[in-house]
Amino acid sequence: MWWFALLACTKPEAGVPDENAWSGEVELTETTTIAAGTTLTVAPGTTVTLGADVSLIVEGELLAQGTAEAPIVFTGDPAARWGSIVLAPGSVDATFEEVDTYVSGSILEHAIVEYATRGTLVDGASPYLHAVTFRNNELPGSIDTIGGAGLLIRDGSTARVRECRFEDNVAVPFTFGGGMYVDHSDPILQDNVFLRNSSVYGAGLSTDYMASPIVGNTFQENETVSEGGGFSLVSTVSAVLNNAALDNHAGKDGAGMHICVTCNPHAAPFLFDNVVTGNVSDDPNPSEGAAGVGAAYLGAMQHNDIYGNFREGEPSDFGWFHPLVEQWPDWAANPVVSDTWWGTTDEEAISAAVWDGTDSADFGLVSVDPVRTDPLEDPLPRAIIASRRQHYQDAGDAIPVFLTLYNPGAARTVTLEITLNGAPFTGAIEYPGATADEGAWTFTMPENSVWFATIDETSYDGSSLDEVVWEARLSDADGEIGVPVEARYFTAPAEDGS
Repeated sequence: MWWFALLACTKPEAGVPDENAWSGEVELTETTTIAAGTTLTVAPGTTVTLGADVSLIVEGELLAQGTAEAPIVFTGDPAARWGSIVLAPGSVDATFEEVDTYVSGSILEHAIVEYATRGTLVDGASPYLHAVTFRNNELPGSIDTIGGAGLLIRDGSTARVRECRFEDNVAVPFTFGGGMYVDHSDPILQDNVFLRNSSVYGAGLSTDYMASPIVGNTFQENETVSEGGGFSLVSTVSAVLNNAALDNHAGKDGAGMHICVTCNPHAAPFLFDNVVTGNVSDDPNPSEGAAGVGAAYLGAMQHNDIYGNFREGEPSDFGWFHPLVEQWPDWAANPVVSDTWWGTTDEEAISAAVWDGTDSADFGLVSVDPVRTDPLEDPLPRAIIASRRQHYQDAGDAIPVFLTLYNPGAARTVTLEITLNGAPFTGAIEYPGATADEGAWTFTMPENSVWFATIDETSYDGSSLDEVVWEARLSDADGEIGVPVEARYFTAPAEDGS
């Protein structure tokens, strides 16, 4: 039996209505479920007030589309926090056309979600969250590390989260992700702002086992007592493009960006066109903490601005903590971190701000040549290929290959070329409107658009020893855009690899 208690409205009779329409002032005094097969429509300007521990659970479809002038507000008493908006497994997913234009399905747009225990839980569903402000949500003390006081996305979700704000959300003392936590899911995170969130780990954003893109976001003034002031990536291989990590604080590593050093599978994201500055770490040990970016594995890292970050008052822009004892190939142990603006061209100053095997023989070496001579101007369109791991070792392991295409500027017609071990890739790329020609695809990338898909999936036979190299090149009528980006992984049984 489902009960809907509505202020200024008549309580409906018991039973599941075919459709529910909310407007004006709505009060929920008991947890309310929108059943499968039904739709809840919430009008612009509606305020929904939820009682202590009360949640809104959507098993059907949620159409909550406010406007900038008349947002929808989900609120409650900060002294007696309500539960969460839950997009449950089986709820109606959002659909898109022309790369990323919303068409139908569950949507929360131009809304404010505040004073909840957890603002929103996306549980295996894939809604569209657009222009939502998640603010002043706070998880209670728990030994559970699964956080996301503003937003938790988990269990295979491919949600889109675009132009949202995560402000002053708190997830302590043991939970991860003050603003957002992503757990074994591949949401697209685009053009969001993470401001003044706090948690024990990954204050703005924390991810675990994610491959989808993190693009165009701003992480500012977030604070953690351990790693990842702006964000922390665990077992994540995302394309991290055109983000800004500004003035964040961490007690330990990666006040701007922390890329997990010890997780397995290793985090190996692709970092291009990011700005990381003004971040501060308190860690007294340079072999364990970096203020700007801290990492031990990378997919690739080029064309960034990383400068003006400090650890205990000393310059600390990049820390490379790759353990040589694990005997990884040279491409994994000794990366090229080139075309980066370090705030200076002085070699001694750059060396002082970059910590690697030059400072300790236990770790790999970083090459920074050539360095940029001035800051970035405009971010570039990018094509990034990634796989879940850099080493596959167990028979039957799935080997997925993902493609991210990102255009941060005006609409642009491009050609994408993909090779696999030097030969043209013969699989399919289902980009809208693309025309194919022997390993090359030509299409128009809409303005400020991002697209993510799986383009290949095989499995490991458990015995072969191979190194696999994918390469993606983008060009337009004026020539090649940026640099070709490689993705590498190798297959080897556990006893033959690291």
